[in-house]
Amino acid sequence: MKTISVIIPAYEDAGRLERTLRALREIRAGEYPALELVVAVRPSRDRTAEVARELADVVTDGGNASRGRNRGAAAAHGEILVLLDADAVPAAGTITAVAAAAAPGVLGTCTAYPGDRSALARLTALSINFLRWSGLVKGLSNLLFFERAMFERDGVRYDENRTVGEHHDFVRRARARGWAFTYVRARRGYMIDTTRHREWGYFPLLFFWLKWSFFNGLLGLDARRLEEEYWSRRRGGARREEAAV
Repeated sequence: MKTISVIIPAYEDAGRLERTLRALREIRAGEYPALELVVAVRPSRDRTAEVARELADVVTDGGNASRGRNRGAAAAHGEILVLLDADAVPAAGTITAVAAAAAPGVLGTCTAYPGDRSALARLTALSINFLRWSGLVKGLSNLLFFERAMFERDGVRYDENRTVGEHHDFVRRARARGWAFTYVRARRGYMIDTTRHREWGYFPLLFFWLKWSFFNGLLGLDARRLEEEYWSRRRGGARREEAAV
C-alpha cells in the first residue's frame, strides 16, 4: 500500500478544517490506513491551529496557500502527496482511487461534487469536472496528487507570490518538466464548498475566471490587477490570503 500524505493549507478555517480532517480520519480508519494528515497553519484569529494540533499528524507553519502547500510538502513523509483545500471534503473511495492512479510522472485531480443540492451548485461542479476531463483547464482544482519526486527531484513548487491561479501555474510548470496531467473519475471524489459562489454570485464569478483564463492562462499577461479585483470582491473586500506573512 502506497503511503499518502494529504497536505492542507489553513487560515481561519477552523470549522471547515475540522470537517475535512474528521472525514480523512474516517477514511484512514476504515479504508486507507497508510494516510498521513499534514496541515500548514497560517496564524489565525479562530481555532484553526488548535483543530490542526488535535486532528492532524503533522502541523507546520504556513503562509498564503501557495507557501502553505510548499511547507506542508517539505514536512510530509508520504510517497504520494495530495494537496487539498481546507473546505474540500473527500468522499469514501477517493483516496483509494488516487492511490491507484498515482504513478511516476503523473499529476492528477479527480471528480468534484457540490456541497449543496441547488441547480447552480450542481451546474458549477459539472462544469468544473467537464473542463478538467476535457483537458481545456487543468489547474481548476481543490485536489491535486503526484509523487513527491515532483518536489524533491524536479523542484516543481508553488510560486509563493501567486494568490490567484496558483494551481494553473503549478500544473503548467510541472507539465513543462514532463509530468502528464490526468483526471480520475471517482464515484463522488471531493466536495467543493459553494459558499464563495453564492457570496460573489455564480455568474459574476464565472465571468471573472473566464477573464483570468483568457488574459493570464492563454495570453500569459500580468494578472496582478485581476488578483486585486478577486481579493477586493471576495468576502466583502476582506483578503483571506495575502502574498506574504
